[in-house]
Amino acid sequence: MNETPAFALLLLGSNINPETNMAGALLRIGELTRLLSQSPVYLTPPHQAPGTPHYHNQAVLLEGPPPFSQLREILRKIEGELGRVRTTDVNAPRTIDIDILAASSSTGTIAISWPIDDALTSFHHAAIPAADIAGDWLFPASQQSIGSAASSLGSPPPGFQQLT
Repeated sequence: MNETPAFALLLLGSNINPETNMAGALLRIGELTRLLSQSPVYLTPPHQAPGTPHYHNQAVLLEGPPPFSQLREILRKIEGELGRVRTTDVNAPRTIDIDILAASSSTGTIAISWPIDDALTSFHHAAIPAADIAGDWLFPASQQSIGSAASSLGSPPPGFQQLT
C-alpha cells in the first residue's frame, strides 16, 4: 500500500458542535494538503444509535495526498486536536470523525492500493456526499460509479437533508 494516488476522498462527520468542528477540520486539512473540492454539508440521522444527535457529514477531495498510512495518522491527529475520544461504542457522539473513503488515479479509477470504505456502497451519509464530488469514480472490480452506487441505495432515511 505504498502507491500514492492522485486524489483521496474523505468523509467528515460531527454531531458535537458540528459547525465549529467541521470548519476546524477543513482548516487543518487544508493546511496540510490541497483541498480540491467539497460536497455540500448534509444533516444525517445517526446509524443504529437512537437518541444520538444527527450528524453533519461532508465529503472532501484532496489532490496529491500523502501515502495512506501517513494520511490516516495525520487525520487521527486532527481528530485528537478537535477533542475526538475513541471508545468501544462505534456509534458514540463525536466532535469529528474523518474517514478515508477511497483514493483515485488521475483517470478516475478507484485505486486498489488503498482500502475502499464499504460505506461508499452501503450508507447514504457517505455515498451521497461522495457522489457530489467524485460521482464518476469507478470501482475497479465492478466498474460501477460512486454516483450509481449512491443511487442504488434508494431514498435517504427520514431526517436526511442538505444543509449547504
